[in-house]
Amino acid sequence: LVSDCRTRIAATIPIEAITDTVPPAVLSSDRSCGRDFLLSLSDYGSRYSGISSISFDTLINARVVGQSPSDLATPTSLVETRLTTIDPYRDMIYQVRCVDAAGNIQVWRDTIGGFTITALDDARDSVSQRFDRDLTTRTMLPGEERCDSVLIVNYGSRPVTLTRLSFSGNRSFSVPPSQMPFVIAPNSERRLSVCLEALSTGISVDTMRMVDNCGRGDGLILKSQGSILASRDGCNSALSVTSLGASKRTFMMAPHPNPNDGASAAVDIGLSTDASITLELLDGNGVSASTVMSAVDLRAGLHRIAFDVSVLGSGTYYCRLRTASGAQYVEKLVIRR
Repeated sequence: LVSDCRTRIAATIPIEAITDTVPPAVLSSDRSCGRDFLLSLSDYGSRYSGISSISFDTLINARVVGQSPSDLATPTSLVETRLTTIDPYRDMIYQVRCVDAAGNIQVWRDTIGGFTITALDDARDSVSQRFDRDLTTRTMLPGEERCDSVLIVNYGSRPVTLTRLSFSGNRSFSVPPSQMPFVIAPNSERRLSVCLEALSTGISVDTMRMVDNCGRGDGLILKSQGSILASRDGCNSALSVTSLGASKRTFMMAPHPNPNDGASAAVDIGLSTDASITLELLDGNGVSASTVMSAVDLRAGLHRIAFDVSVLGSGTYYCRLRTASGAQYVEKLVIRR
């Protein structure tokens, strides 16, 4: 203070000259498996600066659902912004622009991978539950086993790791476990081996559930056509053939139901090896009344053959099984009308 009489110090005011050239930084980014994503930005470089504004230059498959603090009227050292994924089957892409009170700018861009895989059929069309399309394999003989492959494509920009592949029916289809975990690189395709067993004629349907390490998933509906076994002479009254398991010997059980008053009957046969068989019904005089199968190739194993008896009148019939090797088996069937 200065007066006419004297000069006196009233206060000492410290002045710090600081140049802040350090932009804000991404402190942490929570990449948990949920659909929400937490982005933390900080500006701890200077005591007198702080984040003054945040804006998103790019938001693809994402939207902002929260920010703390919500008001940046006063610069702050930490801002947390929460984003959420709109479509889990696409990547989330964002670019954030963060400015501190000194005018330093930080631009951060990142991609958060989604469940970006699909299966393709031979025409390279997407097939899965979310596309409401199934994948049909080629026709197989009852009892036939084979391993085929399914083309899996990752159309995203991050790898996808399938940690679990399971079937809801768990009978006709299986996946060799040696393939797990199944990793598909970004923008690439890979074949997944799937093993099938035709347990019967007709269509076998099962759903393969594909799940990644975040628990996200999709279902692939697989259909396998078991061939309708046609006899070489075109005469065939077999309605269906179902494979029941393995067999160590060749045999034939008695037809059932027996006596029979219905339109169909069934007989269980066992084959120790693959064989060409002929199955027919003979009347009491040994004359063929109905040909169930004529020279049809069947895989080794236990099979249940259902056949039509609606055209047969009341009486006693004999079900005869013959193999190409010369083996012959006969069992009685009584029809009551």
